[in-house]
Amino acid sequence: MSKYDILTPAPRSILEGELNINELCLGSTLNGIQKLVLRRFPKKNTSILESLAYEYNSIGFTERGGHFRRRSQNEQILFTEHCASFGLKVLPPLSHNEAYIENLFLENAETLDVFLTHATDEEAAQCTQDIYMDMYKAHKAGVVYGDRWEKNILIVPKMGVVNIDFDIEISGPFAKEFEATQVACYILAGSNVKIIPQLAKLLSAPDVKFNMKIVETFLRGHAEHFDADKKYGNIEAKLNTLIALIHKEYESYLRNN
Repeated sequence: MSKYDILTPAPRSILEGELNINELCLGSTLNGIQKLVLRRFPKKNTSILESLAYEYNSIGFTERGGHFRRRSQNEQILFTEHCASFGLKVLPPLSHNEAYIENLFLENAETLDVFLTHATDEEAAQCTQDIYMDMYKAHKAGVVYGDRWEKNILIVPKMGVVNIDFDIEISGPFAKEFEATQVACYILAGSNVKIIPQLAKLLSAPDVKFNMKIVETFLRGHAEHFDADKKYGNIEAKLNTLIALIHKEYESYLRNN
């Protein structure tokens, strides 16, 4: 049952993704307030799963014991509600049934890649900090979000970072390192070099206890896999600087402890 008593198709009503078809509806609550609601209908797409399998293997995640799979619709609902119970930056469903999940449509939200195209250095730095602080809070709670490419992270006015789309689950001994380096590479691709020292501090933070060798392996794996991509490639120079700074940060910590 929807929390809205009337749901009618809205303009721009069909938004199709790789694993979902999203219908935008105009909902009227019982007190007459209208809100946009996004209905997500799952769809089959074996090609994207094959593409992810190739990508994750190419980066080095799979060969180091990593696994991925598609979460069922019910698993996504339970997972999102579980995340919300820890106060994580997620968007829990308004309602759901066997056919679809309903979420409140976030007006003026931008995906991370779009946001970075116009963000000031200060805004990019704050966004990066918020993404990682939330991710590390999730890790401490035993939660790994899964595939965190830039379209799965929203920047919303007055709300900040919001994680969405939990179709893909990742697991294995280095799932946390994979998630953190995946986000880092998308931020590197969309930001200037001023973000690099901050990323180095975040990835080498001693309290997150990452395997630094694996972090470097996944960073290089991402860069090599996307090297020819017009949007995500050509980050080798930034990456070399980032890795050098990560080593410097980590060595400094070891000397002082």
